[in-house]
Amino acid sequence: MSGVDVRAWLPQPRGAISGAVAATLVRRPRVVHLAPDVEDALAALDDAAGYVHDEDAQLALWMLLELHHRGFAGVDDAWEWHPELARIRAVLGRRLEEVVHAEVATAIDDQVPAMVREPADTFFALVGDGSGSTLARHVRRRATLEQWRELLALKSVYQLKEGDAHSWAIPRAHGAVKVALTEIQYDEYGSGDPARQHATLFAQAMEASGVDATYAAHVDRVPAVVLAVNNFMAVCGLQRRLLGATLGHLAMYEATSSLPHGMYAAAARRLGLPEEVADYFDEHVTADAIHDQIAVRSMCAPFVDGDADRAEQVLLGALGGAWLDDQMADVVLAAWAEDRSALLPAPPGHPRGGTPRLQVCPDGPVLVRGADEWVGGDGQVHTLTRPVTAVCRCGGSAQQPWCDGTHKVKS
Repeated sequence: MSGVDVRAWLPQPRGAISGAVAATLVRRPRVVHLAPDVEDALAALDDAAGYVHDEDAQLALWMLLELHHRGFAGVDDAWEWHPELARIRAVLGRRLEEVVHAEVATAIDDQVPAMVREPADTFFALVGDGSGSTLARHVRRRATLEQWRELLALKSVYQLKEGDAHSWAIPRAHGAVKVALTEIQYDEYGSGDPARQHATLFAQAMEASGVDATYAAHVDRVPAVVLAVNNFMAVCGLQRRLLGATLGHLAMYEATSSLPHGMYAAAARRLGLPEEVADYFDEHVTADAIHDQIAVRSMCAPFVDGDADRAEQVLLGALGGAWLDDQMADVVLAAWAEDRSALLPAPPGHPRGGTPRLQVCPDGPVLVRGADEWVGGDGQVHTLTRPVTAVCRCGGSAQQPWCDGTHKVKS
């Protein structure tokens, strides 16, 4: 993959909060005043585990965090640190942190004394080796080709920017901790070879499996919990006070990676997929058997250094991240057990070419400016000839994909 600045397309909103964020980002940066219904939605956020399944809140948070990653096509970069968007991001992110912490608080309290005394041994014993992964075991033995493709789409939200959220910790760490973290991340980014970046290898595995490997192409179709998995990483990575959580999360990923990736590689071969598909997973079997030792013994252990507060941080990242991964696995396996897709229905489509600017109209269409083409949800490409085109969002137009005003009747 080249060094071209590849940005995400703004996803389709899933409610009042994500709708307000999307409608704001297509404008030029200016003073923002949220509508009362958006403020009401923020005030009414679930304070329990259901929050990680809140489609509207998790998508809104993902969009606000993506501004700190690659940003969006047609969106002004000045929005990244806009005070009002930063406020919304803080509200949504803090709630995610609180909900995850509440789910693992008892385990954290139980394990802090042992982490202070023997951080490395305690960590390995606590997170395990990943061999019990219900998702990986199912995929190895029974996943169909279509389920395999869904798995890659679900994982792509993180894997196509693999390592990036954890790398935010590098300037905040120091000494042996920074050296260990940098050693791991250098390998994540290909050890100097762009072709061996883990994100690049995953994109190749997607393409060889017949899955669109465009950056963030599947965000519109992944359920909220997948976004929550990614949001937790970014919420921790962006904040200095959660440095330990970022280190713990990375160490958990490394410690529980090798065996599941071996199962995924076996599944790819069982399904008769090209060898470059298994290459990504084989790479992790080898690399993460090294990374887990560095992450736990050379990074987390010296970070804790006998400090109970730091031990608690590391445990939050490790146990909280594992809990979210389990939540995602439960959603995916439940869908497959019922012989249905784990993905959400396909969105109306997305613009292509030119310099697109999208305006999401509340209870109305998406106005598209500056794009050359519109790619429909069915993959059909439509040439855009008008300066402004209205794309149907309600699904009721008789002139799909264009808006014909039917939403007014439906409303």
